[in-house]
Amino acid sequence: MRFRSARVRERPSDGRFDYIESGSLLGVSYKEVPSYPVGYEEHLTMYPLTLQEFYWANGIQQSVIDEAEGAFKESRPVAKVIHQRLMSLFPYYMVVGGMPAAVCAFVETNDVTAVINVQRDILSLYRQDIGKYADTSAGRMHIKSIFDAVPSQLNKKNKRFVLADLSKTARMERYASDFMWLADVGVVLPCRNVSEPIYPLKLNEKHSLMKVFLCDAGLLSAASAGSTAFEILQGNLGVNWGSSLENFVAQELTANGFDLFYFGKAKIGEVDFLMQRGGDIIPIEAKSGKDFTAHAALDKLLAGKEWKLDSGLVLCNSNVKREEKNESVIDLPWYMTMFMKPPELGQKLQ
Repeated sequence: MRFRSARVRERPSDGRFDYIESGSLLGVSYKEVPSYPVGYEEHLTMYPLTLQEFYWANGIQQSVIDEAEGAFKESRPVAKVIHQRLMSLFPYYMVVGGMPAAVCAFVETNDVTAVINVQRDILSLYRQDIGKYADTSAGRMHIKSIFDAVPSQLNKKNKRFVLADLSKTARMERYASDFMWLADVGVVLPCRNVSEPIYPLKLNEKHSLMKVFLCDAGLLSAASAGSTAFEILQGNLGVNWGSSLENFVAQELTANGFDLFYFGKAKIGEVDFLMQRGGDIIPIEAKSGKDFTAHAALDKLLAGKEWKLDSGLVLCNSNVKREEKNESVIDLPWYMTMFMKPPELGQKLQ
């Protein structure tokens, strides 16, 4: 999330100036700058509003979030009234997302149509920026085709990005820099496949296999179909919003400081995400339907003796509970993704 602006502040003590810069895809234009003075520049990465920030914007008190976080840490159910309140707002985040202008439109008007109009304007500006900043005409064509293909690619069963869907002659070596361009400017979030679910995941990643998410679940909703948004807000969770849910998990994990990985093998199946927390690897399944206890791939992965994985998480529409059929699996409500963070120095995962 980047805005076109610049701010200058004079230091009264020594007459020097502080500069605060931000802008649409600003990092790309930095290529024109030959060097920077060491120790005089600080980079801050900005993301769309997280789910917790969305809750704040909609009047949820910090004490409510603290209670939910306590339940997360202690693996106990959340108080019913708090659980219902957080769950009732969650579908709105799936539609509105975290782009500040979209959140403001929602808070001020409670009008989903106004939100969708804002989101479509943002998507249009992204496409304009691609044309403005990408280096070559071929690069612009590749980047736009990748960007426009993300919703349909995520709508597939395995959600894996297949280059052949863009062009029969497309090859990863020709498109790799284009994926990197979109990732570097914060528009997409690549999620890499790993050959083994072992620490460190980065050393096991496969560069040729990945899922690609948009930076914001609300933008994905707007880019997919506005009618889906209204279905979700009317409580019809039977619509196909599995891709939006995975997109939400991807952006929350990214904002919380995790790299994105998933695991898939023929004899196991595909597990949506692998979270590396310290030296521990925790598989995560994101379930949008009522059959969230059906997760064969997760069960097989946890049963694999060669990997020695202690537990797995299922994000679903249930309160916190440990599954009876497999006690190494814990069901968590969707909103608890916001509490998944890397351990602080010296902290051990419980």
